[in-house]
Amino acid sequence: MEGITQATLGAVAAQACFGRKLPRTAWLIGVAGGLLPDIDVLFRRGATDALAGLLTHRHFTHSLIMIPVIALVAALPFIWFKGYRGNRRFVYAAAFAGALTHAPLDACTNYGTLLYWPFTEYRESWDAISFIDPFFTIPLLLLVLTAMILRKAGPARVALVYAFVYIGLGFYQHHRAIDVQHQLAAMRGHNIEKGKAVPQLLSNQLWTSVYIADGRIHADMVRLPLFGEPEIDVGGSVQHVTTSDLQALGISDPQRLKVFHDFAWFTDGFTAFHPDSDRYVIDMRFCIDPNTMETLWGVDLGDVPNRQGKRFVFLGRGLRSERFEKIWAVIQGKAGDFTTLANLKAPLTP
Repeated sequence: MEGITQATLGAVAAQACFGRKLPRTAWLIGVAGGLLPDIDVLFRRGATDALAGLLTHRHFTHSLIMIPVIALVAALPFIWFKGYRGNRRFVYAAAFAGALTHAPLDACTNYGTLLYWPFTEYRESWDAISFIDPFFTIPLLLLVLTAMILRKAGPARVALVYAFVYIGLGFYQHHRAIDVQHQLAAMRGHNIEKGKAVPQLLSNQLWTSVYIADGRIHADMVRLPLFGEPEIDVGGSVQHVTTSDLQALGISDPQRLKVFHDFAWFTDGFTAFHPDSDRYVIDMRFCIDPNTMETLWGVDLGDVPNRQGKRFVFLGRGLRSERFEKIWAVIQGKAGDFTTLANLKAPLTP
């Protein structure tokens, strides 16, 4: 989740829990706790490859076991002030509340978060909310600003309830998207080996369904109106890429195979060749357009890294303004070739 939302939710949690004990600064301490786990972005500085940034972000600083340490570091600048001598335990508790929100909120996205490090390096991703969702962030921000101005905990508590309800709605929408995915797979005669449904940017009503079956990754767009039937924009498929596929192509260089191995771990195995080139392996979890297979990023497996000397590359149009405009048009039903499951012809093309 981007930093503004992390800071806001950290402020909300601290102000809601400790707004009476620390009416002026609980929110600020919560901001510090809510942002500090992202200090891991500093670890990528000096790295020769941006792929290293992917491997270190949301790593040990996002582990649940590190929350007490993160909270202590976040609280230290405030504890030294004389005005907090009698309230230092509340300062720490406010920082803890802020830090407690960070990793679970990140895990609610599809990026992947090492919640259980060092016991496992499994990347937890619950796919319930987009990493940019104004319908989540803006109400929280307005309510916590109100709490700050009034120096009260009430508005922040309302914000905390809103956050839980909204994320809960995201899990419900995710369940609906997975149900649609299974119906689409059945219409194609597929047995899903692994599947994900992830929210697109801006809201929890537009989802990308991706699943692996018969050596290919199949992608579709699913629109889930809160009050209405699911609608599908049928996409396409690309070859699912594994280490054996690379070796069959004659790619045996240990360095390039390690790059692929690291990237496959990061993507939870949703790796495919770029539709226009087998030089690039893409992350299908971040498929922007299932019709063109445009994705946000990938890795360069060419003999020589790209001209910037890096393996990791942004391939799609990413977060450009036209992308937001298109997504918003699709959410409103003004773009895309959507139809209900009942209107799709079965069986679909495999």
